[in-house]
Amino acid sequence: MSSRAFQAVVFSLVMLASCTPQRDGEGVDDQEVARPPDRPLMAPGSVSVVERARLATDGRIESPNDLAVDEEGNLYVLDLADPPRIVKYDSTGRFVRRMGDADAESEQLVGALEFALSPWNTLLAVDRSQNKLLTYLTRGTFASSLDIKPGFALDVHPLPGFGEFYLHKWSPELSRAVVLHMRAPSDSLATTYQVQIPRDLSVRREARGVNFHTAVDRQGRLYVAFYDGYPVRILEPDGQTVGLVDLDRQPIPKSSDQIAREVEENLETLRERAPDIDEGILAEAAQPDSVLPIIEELIVDPLGRLWVRTNRSETVDVTPFDVFNEAGDYFARVDVPGKVVRTAFDTTGVLYVITSTESDEQLAVFAYEIRFEEPQSTSDSST
Repeated sequence: MSSRAFQAVVFSLVMLASCTPQRDGEGVDDQEVARPPDRPLMAPGSVSVVERARLATDGRIESPNDLAVDEEGNLYVLDLADPPRIVKYDSTGRFVRRMGDADAESEQLVGALEFALSPWNTLLAVDRSQNKLLTYLTRGTFASSLDIKPGFALDVHPLPGFGEFYLHKWSPELSRAVVLHMRAPSDSLATTYQVQIPRDLSVRREARGVNFHTAVDRQGRLYVAFYDGYPVRILEPDGQTVGLVDLDRQPIPKSSDQIAREVEENLETLRERAPDIDEGILAEAAQPDSVLPIIEELIVDPLGRLWVRTNRSETVDVTPFDVFNEAGDYFARVDVPGKVVRTAFDTTGVLYVITSTESDEQLAVFAYEIRFEEPQSTSDSST
């Protein structure tokens, strides 16, 4: 298989949610250490989740996949419709505008799966199909388009400093995945995090090393974690590690029926995205992991608490989050109704989620107020 064909399959795997990358070759845990127990400071029942609002889309959103809330309470939703677009609503839920789909003067979103809202009133979206970083002003104006060369762009996070952002990219020629500290339009200030991928790996193993979760707090620190579990690494923009958030968690096996469904879905997607690749290679690449991801998403709330969306075997009709205080202690477990696929916080700490429920498989946007009572341990002072 040619290098370009190999890259096409790896890149397709990165875009498949069911191919759960692991920390192969990453080297986070070189030493055996005692891991904190899976027991939060707050007692069960001391956290309440109160629905504040739900977005009535009036048919304007077909397939929501990401969201963000600005300081004025305006909500932005990435809709993977045909064509994809970002839809803006005001704080009352009234439709304002949409961006990225039909403006002849702007570049159209084609392969964006996520986007980010900066403190400087700009929306940043990595379009993986076009390998570009697209930016829009929150008032709807197209701002810029940056070709990502060399390598492939995977994700972006803005920093507090004007024009600064983290760019997560994969460089096949260098066999590494990196997170770069950037300044607009294209200045690289530092390599904040990198994973060196061993050469001669299978397409699945390379995809595992390329992809990982990232998040940013209000101080501009980067959070990094792999799908297969803790710890979460915290880094300064210059690449210095300033903390590890860890927890003793065991993976949850998938059922044979679930694995069979994922194989079929993955193979169908890979055939579409890499039609010229040998069927045997695609069949090997389509094999999913036998366990559910322990870490599905990272997000930091306005108080600096890390929220980790996760999977637990005992949950029914809810999505569990592990919540850690600024000291890195396992602070609370929060169960949010439905199957959550993406989250965001507003400046007051209200949690916005894209979710579906057993009674309604259609994705929708909900807002929840999370109420914490006093923790059972008086040693925690972060509340």
